[in-house]
Amino acid sequence: MKELLSIMNVESKSPEKEWVSHPRKCPICDTSYGGNCIAAYSLPQYSQYGNNIENYLLYVLYHCNYCNKLFLSIYNKERFSEKGYQLEISVPRDYHSIDLPESIRALSPMFEETYNDAYEAECHGLNTVCGLGYRKALEFLVKDYLIYKEPNEADKIAKMPLNAAIQQKIDDKKIKVLAERCAWLGNDEAHYVRKHEEYNVSDLKDFLNAITSYINTELLVEKAYKIERK
Repeated sequence: MKELLSIMNVESKSPEKEWVSHPRKCPICDTSYGGNCIAAYSLPQYSQYGNNIENYLLYVLYHCNYCNKLFLSIYNKERFSEKGYQLEISVPRDYHSIDLPESIRALSPMFEETYNDAYEAECHGLNTVCGLGYRKALEFLVKDYLIYKEPNEADKIAKMPLNAAIQQKIDDKKIKVLAERCAWLGNDEAHYVRKHEEYNVSDLKDFLNAITSYINTELLVEKAYKIERK
C-alpha cells in the first residue's frame, strides 16, 4: 500500500511529497505491517567523479502498532527512473526461523537447516548470498523427495545434477515446473550474468515454498490412506 509522505530533503532543507510503498512486514516482529510513518528524509547521491546526481536515498522511520517499536526503512530511486522509490532494506531485523511442516522436516532435515540459514542471511540483509542458500535448499528438498520415492536409487539420485534429477525423476508436472523454474532463478544468483532479470529472490522463494506445499500435501495424502476405518 502506498502513502503520500512528507519528505525533508537533507541537502536543500526543502520539503517534498512523494508516494511511497509501505514495507509488507515489520522487520522486528515479522507481523504484517500496520503502523504509521514518523519521519522521512531524502538525500541525493553523487557520482564518484563529479557533481552529477546518480540516485536518491530515502530514510523512513516507521512505528509498528503490533510490537510498539520503531524501525527504519531505506529506499532507493534512480535519478531518471519512473518507478519511484524502491524499498532496499528495513532494520533492525530480528531473525525468526521458519516453522516448516513436520512431514517436510522428517523428509529432509538438511532442507530445513539450509532454508533457515538462507532466511537468516536474508534477514540480515545479505542479499547477494541468500539466493545461493535457497538454491542449495532446493537441491536437498528435491533429492530427498526423490530418494523417498525411489530408495533403491538413492546413490544415483544423490550424484545426479539437479536439472537431470528434475527432468528425469519428477513425475508430478506441477512440482517439475516449479522445481525447474526455481533452479533457473537459483542459478542466476550464482552467475555473473542474470538470465531472468525480471525475477529475484522473492520469486525464487515463492516457487520453493510452493514446491514444499505440494510435497507436503502428497505426504499427508499418503498418511491419510494408511488410516483404516474402525
